[in-house]
Amino acid sequence: MNIVWSEKTIRWFADASAFTGFHRKLAALLSERLPGKGTLADVGCGTGLIDFELAPLYVRVVCVDISGEALTSLRSAAAARGMTNIETRLADAGTLSGRFDDVIAVFYGDAELFAEKLLPLAKAGFAAVVHASPEGKLGPEDYRLKKTDTAAAAAELFSGLGIEFSRTDVSLEYGQPFRTLEDAREFTRAYSDCPPDAAVDEYLEKNLVATGERDFPLYLPNEKYFSILSVLKRPDGGN
Repeated sequence: MNIVWSEKTIRWFADASAFTGFHRKLAALLSERLPGKGTLADVGCGTGLIDFELAPLYVRVVCVDISGEALTSLRSAAAARGMTNIETRLADAGTLSGRFDDVIAVFYGDAELFAEKLLPLAKAGFAAVVHASPEGKLGPEDYRLKKTDTAAAAAELFSGLGIEFSRTDVSLEYGQPFRTLEDAREFTRAYSDCPPDAAVDEYLEKNLVATGERDFPLYLPNEKYFSILSVLKRPDGGN
């Protein structure tokens, strides 16, 4: 699935991250698997929610994406946080050049991209956060979107290429809070494959829960299952 960044999707991601603490928890897991110094490149960064959490560990964080709207939001949010060590690059992952101490790809790309394009960019460590299943869990069952690669496929390719890596299987809550029922409907339509209104309403009636909170009275639970594939480079550049 390719995210279409807009004011609405940017808000949904920010709300979910703040409500669940997903990116804070994910950053803690990544920091245990990366050297965490010098420069970090986040390829397919989107709005940079993971980068705001990892930035204190690095001298410089380079956020790479093909969406100008996502990068504009990222720069604005970084400035609001007073983060001066974050920079953005409007670029496709396949054309990215340079060398960075660490490189990450969070729910972005596939095994071939990791091995052929991203691993060579990393001097010290590389980590990919990869979906456990090719099918998403959000939305009516018959209309769920397909994901990109899976952790199993990436692990198989790494093994076949003789790349030494570690794999950690993880699950974290990453549901979506809502201010209104109509917002929940719009979200469900956006993250499903053209479901009819009746299917959307049936899905929300079954899964949406009341929080009792004023700002976000409704919440759509979502336990996210994924794997972290990490590679540590040797001083000679190998792995």
